Amino acid sequence: MKFSNTVKLVLTNFSNVWKLLLYYIICTCLGFFALYAAVKPIFEKLADARVFADLQLWYNAIFSQPTQLVASLDNILTTIWNVICVNAHALVWNYIFTIALIFVILPFMYTLSDLAVGEVLYGYMTSQTTYGFTGAYFRNFGKSVLYSLARLPFEIVTKLIFLGLIFGIIKLWVVGTIANIFFGILIIMVTLAMLTLKVTT
Repeated sequence: MKFSNTVKLVLTNFSNVWKLLLYYIICTCLGFFALYAAVKPIFEKLADARVFADLQLWYNAIFSQPTQLVASLDNILTTIWNVICVNAHALVWNYIFTIALIFVILPFMYTLSDLAVGEVLYGYMTSQTTYGFTGAYFRNFGKSVLYSLARLPFEIVTKLIFLGLIFGIIKLWVVGTIANIFFGILIIMVTLAMLTLKVTT
C-alpha cells in the first residue's frame, strides 16, 4: 500500500521530481567545482604516497584475494591518515574548506529543499492541490534556512558517528577473530537500522 502510494505521488508530481533532481545536481556540481581546487593538492600528496595505486590493487584483489581485503584497506587508510597528518600545516586551509563543504555547506544546501517538497506532497495528499516546487522553494526559503540551521548539528554528529563506525568495523575485522567479525556485522545491522530511521524522520 505504501509502495503504491509512493509511486502514485511520484508519477503525479513528476515535474517536481525532475526539478528536485535538478536542484540536487546543481548543488552537487557547485560543490564539486568548489571542492576541486581544495582537494587537488591533497590528492597530489596522496598520489605521491601511492594511495591511488594501492586502491587500484585493492580493487583488483576483490575476487582474487578476498581474505586480504580488510587488512589491505586498513593499510591504505593508515597511509591516508599519515599523509594528512604530515601535511597538516601546509594544507590546513584545504582541510578546513573540504570538511566545511562536505559536512556543512552541501548538507545545508540539500536540506533547503525539504520544506518545499513537504508542501508539494502535503498539498496533493490533503486537497489534491498541485503546487510547483520552484514556487514552494522560494515561498519557504526563510523557514528552510532556519530549519537547515537547526538540523545541521544533528547531520554533522550523525555523519561523524557513521564514519567512526566504519573505521571501527575495519579495525575489528583486521584482527580476524570470530567474535570481532560477528560484532562488526552486528554494528552494520544497527547502523542500517539507524539510517532507515534517519530517512523516515
